[in-house]
Amino acid sequence: MIRIKRKAIRRIALFFTVLGICLMVFLSLRALSDMWRERAVSQSPKQTLSFVIDIEQREKLFEQLNEFAVDHDFDIHIGATTPAYDTFSIYLSRNDVVIWGGNALNPLGYDISFYDKDPAHPVSEEVIDSLKKDLKEYINDVPNIRIFD
Repeated sequence: MIRIKRKAIRRIALFFTVLGICLMVFLSLRALSDMWRERAVSQSPKQTLSFVIDIEQREKLFEQLNEFAVDHDFDIHIGATTPAYDTFSIYLSRNDVVIWGGNALNPLGYDISFYDKDPAHPVSEEVIDSLKKDLKEYINDVPNIRIFD
């Protein structure tokens, strides 16, 4: 009889231990999800730059984006979003501003948006205006580009 009680106690203890671990994991994931949603999803772009290029000019566009990144102290990542290499994500980041966009909906059309790196410490509109103006000058060197303002 003592063995039955010990087994039952072990099973009950194991059950509550597993339940506690599952509860902690769930609460941690929920907190991470809330934090991500608060930081990333709720922020609207301060400005957006839209343009269309010829598909043959994509490499020239990427060269100009890299030059812009170097000249304005941005870290840059350009990556394909499909195995066919027809759509790309463009991400530039520095201590105050994030520039993010791509051509997910149209291989020829790009939307590039400007965001505060830290919404609690927003960057001035003058900084965003200046960066947008400079980016337009850089990408204006891409042949046959059509920029929409």
